[in-house]
Amino acid sequence: MNRTQQFLIALLIVQSILAAVMFWPEPQPVVDGGPLLTNWDAAGVTALKIEDDSGNRIEVTRAGDEWVVANAGDFPVTSGTAESLLGKFGAMNTDRLVTRTAGSHDRLQVAADAFLRRITITREDGGTQTFFLGSSQTALVVHVRLENEDTVYLTSAVNIWEAAATIGSWVDTRYVQLEQGSLTGVTLQNESGRYSFSPIAGGGWRLEDLAEGETPNAQTINNLIFRLPGLRFTRPVGTTADPAYGLDAPAATMTMSTTAGTEELRIGAQAGNGDYYAAYTGSDYIVLLAESSAADFVNGVRDDFLGGADVEE
Repeated sequence: MNRTQQFLIALLIVQSILAAVMFWPEPQPVVDGGPLLTNWDAAGVTALKIEDDSGNRIEVTRAGDEWVVANAGDFPVTSGTAESLLGKFGAMNTDRLVTRTAGSHDRLQVAADAFLRRITITREDGGTQTFFLGSSQTALVVHVRLENEDTVYLTSAVNIWEAAATIGSWVDTRYVQLEQGSLTGVTLQNESGRYSFSPIAGGGWRLEDLAEGETPNAQTINNLIFRLPGLRFTRPVGTTADPAYGLDAPAATMTMSTTAGTEELRIGAQAGNGDYYAAYTGSDYIVLLAESSAADFVNGVRDDFLGGADVEE
C-alpha cells in the first residue's frame, strides 16, 4: 500500500468519525418535572372523550359507580376500563422534554388538526382539559402535548392503543350470550319461509321436515347455527325502538329454544352503512349487526340448507 492510499484511508476514517459525531442522535433532555395533568383527581373526572385520526369518537361518562358510552345509547363500559385509563393519564409527567416550539407539532402528530388522539377530560366542576397523543418514538413511549401549550413531552405511562376511540375497546360486544350446548332447537323465519333446525346426536344440526329424497347441507346449516351463540354487534344503538329500525316487521327472526327457555333475535332494516338493526330478548339494547353477520339469516332460502351429504343420527 503506497502513501497516497494510506492518506486516503486515513481521510475516510476521519470523515466517518466527523459524520458520526454530527449525526449522532441527541439524547432527549431530562428535566425535573411534575404531573402533566395538574391537580389531577381521577375520582373527580365525570366524562372522557377520545377522538382519533380516522374520525372515530368515543364519549364515556360516569354513571354512579359505573361508566357508560354516552354516544352509544349509554351502553355499559366494561368494568375497570375507564378507571385503568384514567390512572395511566394521571401517571403522565413532564420530565422528558422533546420541544418547546410549535414547528414540530405536525411531525410529532400532536397538532390541533393532525393528531393520533385528542382526549378531553371533564371534571365535576364542569372544567375541561384537552391533550394530544401523537407518534411513538419507540414501542414504549409516545409524544404528548397539552392543548394551548407548545411544549411536547415523551410519556411511557400510556400508549396509543390503550386510548382507543372505537366501541369494541370499551364494551363487551357479545350480543347473543348463550352456550352452544344450551340450544335445543332453532327456527328461522324470513321472507322466503320458515325453517326449523334440530341438533344431531354427536354434534351438528339438520333441517327438519325433509321431503323424500332431500338431504340437508350440514355445512351451511352448522355455519348458520354455530354463529348464534356469541354473536357480536358492531355498535349499540339504544334502548328505545324507532320504526325506521324495521323491528316491527323484521327481515328475519331467529327463535332459539334452550335448556332454560326461549330466546328471540329479530333482525330489522339496514342502516346507511349496510349494518342491520337487531333486537334480542336477552338484552335491553337495540344494536347494529355487521352485514356479514346478519345477511345469511335474512337471505337464507330452503335450497341453501339442502344438497349436502346426509348426516346419520
